Amino acid sequence: MTVLFINGSPRKTGNTAALGERLLHQVPHTTWHLTDYALHFEHDQRETGRLQQDLTDDYEQLMTQFATFDDIVLGTPVYWYGTG
Repeated sequence: MTVLFINGSPRKTGNTAALGERLLHQVPHTTWHLTDYALHFEHDQRETGRLQQDLTDDYEQLMTQFATFDDIVLGTPVYWYGTG
């Protein structure tokens, strides 16, 4: 079994990362901090007829690796006004 923990917080050592690591402390896993990768989701091209693809970011590389994991644990910060 391969487990991936994705930390969606901008803080690599914040509460979200700490909680994820505590949850998985006895489980062999890989951690990704999304702040380590270039992801350009703001280029929404659904209405333009162009491909929804940005070859300058890390999306394709991450999705290729993502597909190899058996289980995924997502971590996102929760703020008083909503999730991160």
